[in-house]
Amino acid sequence: MMDTWSTEQIADAEGQALTRMPPATHAGDLGKTSIDQYAIYDPESGDWVFADFD
Repeated sequence: MMDTWSTEQIADAEGQALTRMPPATHAGDLGKTSIDQYAIYDPESGDWVFADFD
């Protein structure tokens, strides 16, 4: 689990997250006035997960 990761492992996961980051989108481009989702990176699966603020 991540709670036992070394500083180097955390830095590696951060680098992977940044290289796998999806492109940014402006809320206005989607016809919205604000962003209603957040993204969390899961280093164990290597995926970005999007969730609503609700």
